[in-house]
Amino acid sequence: MTDDALRRALLAELAVVQAGLLGIIGAGGHPRPMYHLFAGEGAGIWFLAPAHGDLLASVGRGAAARFCLTGHRHDLFASLTGPIRPVPDRRGLESVWSPMAEALFPGGPGDPDRMPLHLTPTEAAIWTAPHSAVVTGMALVLSGLAGQGERAAAHAILPL
Repeated sequence: MTDDALRRALLAELAVVQAGLLGIIGAGGHPRPMYHLFAGEGAGIWFLAPAHGDLLASVGRGAAARFCLTGHRHDLFASLTGPIRPVPDRRGLESVWSPMAEALFPGGPGDPDRMPLHLTPTEAAIWTAPHSAVVTGMALVLSGLAGQGERAAAHAILPL
């Protein structure tokens, strides 16, 4: 799989999968499950954190973060890193707000008990693998019929 294909696969999964693990680099502790909002390439990734919690304290005015994601078919895994910062003015968050976001966060983008965090991914480690022996076998049969090679696992570290 080419780097461009891996990048496209990652962007597609960020739009479909709604949760992953977010950790603040150097803050100690373990990454935590977080829902995210994603509006497309170049828009960054948005999170809503408790306004008075330890995550916001770890981020401070800005920090480096790692966000880990598993694809919805469990055949893509990614670790994204980059700067994360609180965004109190909420304008960027409002640009990605949707009915799904409303379902996850019923207080809306203006909820005073939540603080928007914006992650700007600068690098991603991406792994892909066939997601089951049956699917792998079917892919081999179909690729043979179509004259294509088998779908192999791929890995790359890409700048974003």
